[in-house]
Amino acid sequence: MEWHLIKAAAAGFLISIGCKVAVMEGSFLGAILFSLALLCIIHYKLPLFTGKVGYRTPVSILVVVLVFNMLGAFSGSLLFDAQLSAVNLYQRCNAPWYKVLCNGIGCGVLMFIAVDYGKRNPLIVIMAITTFILCGFEHCIADMAYIATRVDTYWAFLLLVVAGNAIGGKLVYYITGARNDRARIAAPAEASPGYGQGTAGREARCRTDDTQGGHIAVHDMAVENAGTEASSAADKESDGLRKSSGKGKTEPSAADRKCWHNFLAALRRLA
Repeated sequence: MEWHLIKAAAAGFLISIGCKVAVMEGSFLGAILFSLALLCIIHYKLPLFTGKVGYRTPVSILVVVLVFNMLGAFSGSLLFDAQLSAVNLYQRCNAPWYKVLCNGIGCGVLMFIAVDYGKRNPLIVIMAITTFILCGFEHCIADMAYIATRVDTYWAFLLLVVAGNAIGGKLVYYITGARNDRARIAAPAEASPGYGQGTAGREARCRTDDTQGGHIAVHDMAVENAGTEASSAADKESDGLRKSSGKGKTEPSAADRKCWHNFLAALRRLA
């Protein structure tokens, strides 16, 4: 457990480095270089609140990750002096509440896309991060690094951004149908292709996502066709019982006996 808390703090620390680059290098170049922080977080599988909140992660885990992300961002901001100036911070944090919330939602949407799709294409991460910074969207962990020592003044602003990030991530999760990929692991074996058909050992593949930022694992389940095996064993047993005792001949099967019986009945009716 302690190791996961350290990893969550490390994720926030990396975000603070991205904030320092964004402050030093200006808008466009800083926005591109900021994406290095998220690329490292995805590569090393560090828990980040904005990368986990869109998935079905328990609230208790989200709260712990958020707290340690912010602690990491706070410490990194103090170490690298990534805070915004008092004037810029005042203008940013005193915007109307609905604007702050909408900016948080926009960031949450782009962060979910970056984490979920960026595992397959890192270019998506760079594009999503650059877009949210140039658009002026709000990222709760980055804002913690920008605010740092003034968090007692702007805590309400941070709470609004957290809510917006959560709403944005959930919107993409449900609208795009990404939740269906997570539900497949819970589907019963009867819903898998090939269940109850064919020979034993037919595989049904079931796909799911890990809630750690959306890491995908594929599970193979061998579905045994017990009915086929049982009928095969019964056929072998009946074949053994049909063997005659003295001459090595086999007794007629049930179908043969029934056919013979019907033939004799027809002869009786003709007579």
